[in-house]
Amino acid sequence: VKKNVYGAIFLSLSFISCSDNLSTNESLPLDEEENSLYTDLIWEEATPSDVGVDPGFLEDAFTYALADETYTQAVIAIKDEKLIYEQYRGV
Repeated sequence: VKKNVYGAIFLSLSFISCSDNLSTNESLPLDEEENSLYTDLIWEEATPSDVGVDPGFLEDAFTYALADETYTQAVIAIKDEKLIYEQYRGV
């Protein structure tokens, strides 16, 4: 069951990252006070526990996403505009 959940999450993220909607040249007006995500070039960091995410779940999901033959090189998790987990695989 866990493998199916991780697979669904992985596929969902893959489809979102390939969406044509992300490649439009239209720029959105950004109000820095309303869009704190765009006010700095560096992500604020937090632990998974700080934002109510089970660290064990993230570890399992990232292990699945970075498994051999998946061709995934990097995975990050963002919640509440904070970087809560990241993992990279060397080439």
